[in-house]
Amino acid sequence: MAETSSRTLTCSVLFAEVAGYAGLPLILNINGSPYHRGKTAERAEILAARARQTGAWIGYVNAVGGQDELVFDGGSMMIAPDGTVEATIGTAAWPPAYEARAERFAKIATSKGGHVIWVGLPVSRDEKRWPFIQRLNDTYADVAEDLPNVEFYDTWDEFAKPDGSYTAYYRDGDDVKLIDTDCGPVAVQICYDVEFPEPSRYLTDQGVHILFVPFLTDERQSYCRVRYCAQARAVENQIYVAMSGSCGNLPNVQNMDIHYAQSCILTPCDFPFSRDGIAADTTPNVEMVAFADLSIRALRSARHNGTVRNLRDRRHDLYSVAWRPKGAPP
Repeated sequence: MAETSSRTLTCSVLFAEVAGYAGLPLILNINGSPYHRGKTAERAEILAARARQTGAWIGYVNAVGGQDELVFDGGSMMIAPDGTVEATIGTAAWPPAYEARAERFAKIATSKGGHVIWVGLPVSRDEKRWPFIQRLNDTYADVAEDLPNVEFYDTWDEFAKPDGSYTAYYRDGDDVKLIDTDCGPVAVQICYDVEFPEPSRYLTDQGVHILFVPFLTDERQSYCRVRYCAQARAVENQIYVAMSGSCGNLPNVQNMDIHYAQSCILTPCDFPFSRDGIAADTTPNVEMVAFADLSIRALRSARHNGTVRNLRDRRHDLYSVAWRPKGAPP
């Protein structure tokens, strides 16, 4: 006699009545379970109880993605009949397949002469996750090394303590750095940094025309803070701002388990530029590549002859922005 299995949908595995499936070798739970803090442990506890109750393997498959109100964090897993977590996402075939996918993405992004700045994942609080995160970073670094116009920015040491361990607070820096490219100098402000106008103004005074803002936000309100401030930096400094956010998830990794992102390329708001100051936009929480033609000449023209000249009309007689090295007297 052929063995059989059963499928349950969404929350039905939460209820004790699932014991009626006892005797089946496998229960496949197809789920759309929205995230809240502590949800991963809560799911594992319930699934373990049902596995012991039924004596069956339970395959938990959860949705990934989100919309304005709900975020689905994935976290699929296999639970053994004794209640232990036997496997989470990932097989031996996954690393090479993922590297091939990353390489395809980079080739598409650079196929028309574009540039990719690939920002690596930072150190996490859970040391058990370090090998996985470092394996991902090694993948990105290998792809960047093999392809032209692709640069990998390793954040591991930048966000760790001097001894290499995790810290929730970024170490103070003493300076800002410009990156020279064939399109002129560019700069990077990571996420929260762009919510403060002074660094962007200082970078603009150093000749930056394009500002890159990699970000990681967990829900829409957080994303909007970064997005609206980035748009303000584009308007007040008459520069381009390219936002690139994380839209995947790393289950069970604090501050990396859920994301909300809508990457975009922002411009000043004037006649030479795109409508609404948005040169390119993407679909929220969808992995996409955004393309836009950006003219440095249009920026220079707007600064001198635009409808308004925000950068030129600053009141230097009243205020200024000056970079003071750490430890220097005020």
